[in-house]
Amino acid sequence: MVSMLRSGLWAVTGLLVSACVLSAPGGQATGAKAERVLVAEELNITENGAASPDVDAGACRAFLLDEDAARRALENSEPVSRSQYMHELPWSPCLVRGRITLVDGRTGTWTIRQYGTGSILLDDDAELYFWCRRCTNPPFVAVE
Repeated sequence: MVSMLRSGLWAVTGLLVSACVLSAPGGQATGAKAERVLVAEELNITENGAASPDVDAGACRAFLLDEDAARRALENSEPVSRSQYMHELPWSPCLVRGRITLVDGRTGTWTIRQYGTGSILLDDDAELYFWCRRCTNPPFVAVE
């Protein structure tokens, strides 16, 4: 009886772990050993120190990134769900935006916001959301 319960528990544990891995962005487990998914082959900036609509553009002029800083922010970020991005993570009206080609060949438009959150809207209509938790030094603003 005990061995049947143990077998059942191991089976359920295996299913839960598999479900977590499959539900992570890119089908990968999240965590320290997860492979980086936002590796840019090419990246350029089209808007720098920009502001969201209905926000005074002057308030965001200091949020400037060069291509190396943008690449580091993307590559040091962790994937998050659309729901987390929209409802749980801090939002800033200040942004930098550009075009990207990922190492897997997909292309799209990326946006990085001043609190280290961002998105990539791929040309195939897929959306990727991320948060660079380590992006806390100026021009980024640390989230308390």
